[in-house]
Amino acid sequence: MQNNKKYLNRICDETIKDYLKASGAVIIKGLKWCGKSTTAKRFANSEIYMQDEMNKDILKLEAKRNPAEFLNKKPPLLIDEWQEIPFIWNSIRYEIDKRNEKGQFILTGSTMPTDNSFKNHSGIGRINEFMMRTMSLYESLESTGDISLAKLFNGIKLDNFILNNTPLEDIAYYVCRGGWPESILCEDRKISLLTSNLYYKSLVNFDFGFTNKNYNNNDLIKALLKSYSRNIGSQVSFKTISDDINSSIGIKYSEKLIKKYLDKLKELFIIEESNAWLPNLRSNTVIRTSSTKYFLDQSIGISALGISPNDLLQDLNTFGLYFENMCIRDLRIYAEKIGGTIHHYRDKNNFEIDTIIHLDNGKWALIEIKLNDDMEIIKKAIDKIKKFASLVIDKYNSLPSFIMILTAGTKAYQFDDNVYVVPITTLKD
Repeated sequence: MQNNKKYLNRICDETIKDYLKASGAVIIKGLKWCGKSTTAKRFANSEIYMQDEMNKDILKLEAKRNPAEFLNKKPPLLIDEWQEIPFIWNSIRYEIDKRNEKGQFILTGSTMPTDNSFKNHSGIGRINEFMMRTMSLYESLESTGDISLAKLFNGIKLDNFILNNTPLEDIAYYVCRGGWPESILCEDRKISLLTSNLYYKSLVNFDFGFTNKNYNNNDLIKALLKSYSRNIGSQVSFKTISDDINSSIGIKYSEKLIKKYLDKLKELFIIEESNAWLPNLRSNTVIRTSSTKYFLDQSIGISALGISPNDLLQDLNTFGLYFENMCIRDLRIYAEKIGGTIHHYRDKNNFEIDTIIHLDNGKWALIEIKLNDDMEIIKKAIDKIKKFASLVIDKYNSLPSFIMILTAGTKAYQFDDNVYVVPITTLKD
């Protein structure tokens, strides 16, 4: 089960426990190195590692020749990188039915099989999945967690002025380091930043070129990641990115080829777009439906552009964009834990709202992300977000549960009724 290596609790630990009680198998998908295997091992009683290069071919042969024997291990059985043997899906489903017990299997995958032809059945009711991300600031113990999203949605107000003295230099470091567990556990900041950068290099040189033979154009991979990095937090079109790539490297790649590589980034959970929110409005405003571009972990874009914490401190515009990506990462983790999804809003007049959290129960909240917590900036953001709230008619005809300005500042307080100013270093699920 557990090893002696230090383990920082993950918000999804409770999710895994609940899923194992509710279903026969749980699939944990997510970006490589985000900690899937380490976390899954804590809940497993037996393990099979399909990334073991020495034994991979033997394991594949065993799984195909005698799947029942292959799966005959003490449950929960962890199959790490299960997508290497996608044909095992039907046998897992069959074993779940035969045993008639919950919590039989844990499957982890840093990519999902794109061809579902191996499935005779969907697995509904037997197999459930969720996304595991890199670590939020609360999980890395760099947010105090004084302010809970769940409590705000439940109407519990912030009744105290909270001071959190995290300097901007630390925020810049958190942005560049990212949420990689190995980087977080490294106390030497120089080595920690190097570790994150090495993840990026491994991504470019190994995950694409070596493990995916049809994606071995390193120049295109690097150009694509740089272009995506330059357009972080925007809703630019695919054509804009395609043109940017071709102009930057002086080679005319087809849009079809570029899209193939872009889709692979999504398949490997490297990029994740924020979908547009489509509320009912009192006006006839045309809503833009383009998605906003983010990395699963902002440090990938930082490494692609070769940016350091000091660079961010010297360029607050770029700092703000990557701070926003980090906040979106954390908000996704916190919102998903409480049954929520993340969206953005933009209309034809370029009126934008950074983040809308919508819960399964219909409750919703509006969040603007600001690097600076200067009072004038805060007031303008609140005026804008209130203007939007007044236009929205939710399908349940409800007002937002709360409005939040999420900052890199040091003060958390209630601005007025259901309006909060919150440093990211005070937030949790």
